[in-house]
Amino acid sequence: MGKRIATSLVSLALLPLVLTTACTASPESPEASASSNTHNAKSTAAESIAPRSTEKIKRVWTKKLEPIGQPVLQDGVALVITGEGQLMELVALNVKNGKELWRKDYHPGDVASGVVNAPAVTKDTQGRVRVIFLQRGQIPDEDYGTYNWTIPVAVDLKTGKEVYRGKSSELATSRPEKCDDGTDLCYRRWRLSNGTRELVRVDLTTGRAEYGKDAGPLGDEGRPVGTAGLIALGDDSEQLARTTKGKVLWKKDMKTIFGGGATTNWGWWFEYAKKKDLFIGAVGIRPRSDLSDSEFYKLDSYTIDQTADVLAGIDAGTGKILWTSRGSDPWCSFGLGKSNTRLYDGKAFPIRCEFLSGSLQVPGNGKYRKAKARLVGFDPLTGKTAWKTKPVKITQNDELIRITAGRGDYVLTGKASGNLIVDATSGNNRRAAAGETFFCTVDVYYNLPIEPDEESPDHGAGGDLYASCKATGKKAKGYTVGAVKDVDNAEQGVTVVAEEGRLLGFKLPSGRKS
Repeated sequence: MGKRIATSLVSLALLPLVLTTACTASPESPEASASSNTHNAKSTAAESIAPRSTEKIKRVWTKKLEPIGQPVLQDGVALVITGEGQLMELVALNVKNGKELWRKDYHPGDVASGVVNAPAVTKDTQGRVRVIFLQRGQIPDEDYGTYNWTIPVAVDLKTGKEVYRGKSSELATSRPEKCDDGTDLCYRRWRLSNGTRELVRVDLTTGRAEYGKDAGPLGDEGRPVGTAGLIALGDDSEQLARTTKGKVLWKKDMKTIFGGGATTNWGWWFEYAKKKDLFIGAVGIRPRSDLSDSEFYKLDSYTIDQTADVLAGIDAGTGKILWTSRGSDPWCSFGLGKSNTRLYDGKAFPIRCEFLSGSLQVPGNGKYRKAKARLVGFDPLTGKTAWKTKPVKITQNDELIRITAGRGDYVLTGKASGNLIVDATSGNNRRAAAGETFFCTVDVYYNLPIEPDEESPDHGAGGDLYASCKATGKKAKGYTVGAVKDVDNAEQGVTVVAEEGRLLGFKLPSGRKS
């Protein structure tokens, strides 16, 4: 197999050109600050951070396969994408015992290679759960042989029985996902007659497909850059727009939010907090804002300014810019859990990284030049600092956060900090204790289907796999209750974890809700 697994801090929807820009500061004790936009967390001794159970836990089932990311759990079924190239499959297993329920051929589609590949689930208008994906389609006679011709398919979650299949092969530019209203099947395809993208919506109850303007506003333009109807429009001069229930709620010039050079061609990351109706996110900043993308791509070398990144909070209903933070890098904490943060129903603060200085030379050795950065816990509605760490000099990506499975209530820091557990509700920290283990994450890249005239495949972004590890990042023997409780992926009393080469099921300890 040609699948590549690499320890990394970044796993996001980026195009191949975008370089890793993970923040790398090392947490110390939270700084007191007299700044008007900084409030100090309650004074709490580091020892008050709850101890993690070091009790060993056995897996209740193991399934050998080649996952490219963590499974999606729904109604007692675990869905996982496996394999690579022309041999990719979507596999469904019983969560309780790991028994295989069904498997289907799978195709990643003609989608930007940096867009993370994961199973997708929706419901039809009658509430029945459907799994939606692409399969390889027949290559038209007039085509030059691309393997990216695909057909959208929907199957029943429990049985794998096919309930919808597209009538003909298409060049899909996005993978099937549930539509903005949470039902049915939506995706974008190339409209070959005029070279634009076209939105397609399929009613999974009737099988009727709608195209372009009939499927929704901005149907013939733009591309999704997040959930909840967030769309990017244009090329060198982009706009950000929100659509919902057949209406365009708002449009904003990208540069007015994120500054000159802001472009989704250099990547994007947006998180949607439904209860707050809030987007938090960023787009890539082209190092030369005076050049178009086509002009910039001709350069042999350039410098990336780490302080040029901008993170923003946007009212999803109105498009109002609630706050921006220059020099803030969202990529560093992309892999951190969020369910226990204030983005959702938790008490922990989401985390951003602030670069006070630093640059990255391309081509180069991937190390930062004269870089100083810190971690910041912040209020998602105002952007105000809740706690922050002391700025430290950093040279590379693994000197801040060691990305582990988690729900967002703690952060395990990297090697430069001495492997601390940081409480994300307060910024307080303590040393990891002997016997404490975690699930460290590793990014997965898989081989894309190879064209007949290609000598080697391109690589697509999978999700991430877990590996039992100590606080130092070194491999640990076995699994502990503390590590399993970190994993926010449980269904019917069982936590399911994807490791390299296998899927594991763990019976949750008593007292943990599914």
